[in-house]
Amino acid sequence: MLKKLCQCVGLASLILLINYVELLGGGQGVRIHSSLPLTGVCLAQIADILLLGLALFLVLAPLTLTSFYHSVQLLLAIAIPSWILYHEQPLYPFLLPFWLLPLLAVLWAALLLLLRSKARRWYLRVIRLGSAVAASFGIFACLSILQLLWIMSWHPLPQQHTAVWASAPQPPRNHPLLVWIVFDELAYDQIFPHRDRSLGLIEYNGRIKVHKALLNVILHD
Repeated sequence: MLKKLCQCVGLASLILLINYVELLGGGQGVRIHSSLPLTGVCLAQIADILLLGLALFLVLAPLTLTSFYHSVQLLLAIAIPSWILYHEQPLYPFLLPFWLLPLLAVLWAALLLLLRSKARRWYLRVIRLGSAVAASFGIFACLSILQLLWIMSWHPLPQQHTAVWASAPQPPRNHPLLVWIVFDELAYDQIFPHRDRSLGLIEYNGRIKVHKALLNVILHD
């Protein structure tokens, strides 16, 4: 049962990875944009992992005592890799064609069914290997939870609450009214790995990529 619990918690951590991946590895990007401690966010993510893992365990553990558990194993072996491959797409450093994931899922299901009917020994080996890999996901879940607990100890610095120039009265200044128009940079992920198909960008000056409409503004400014 301990192995099954590790499998369920590990699977839960992978299913929810998209929600807390920015907090892993120190959460530098999140801390830069946050002026509040991340205690509540981290506790919520840990609770989600444990509760989902427990729910999966309560559903799957009783099934191991039934006669049709082997059919359940087959369904899980087909569904879990396909689901993870589809659900974690935003984390890939490359863009997959929309037709590739369904094709891979069908090929994977066909392979398992073929092994089960024609090469039972190899099928059992694949199931045992998948069971061991799923159990190892429990280690990933533990490491993720430890990192979330570590991020909880971070607290923003005083200047992240109030700007230094606003902490003391400033002398009066006479200057003409200036209007700043700032074009915020696009995220690297939105420009290169997962660009929206409707967003057309072209190179300008050999260095940057800008929207076609904005390029006309730059060239005529």
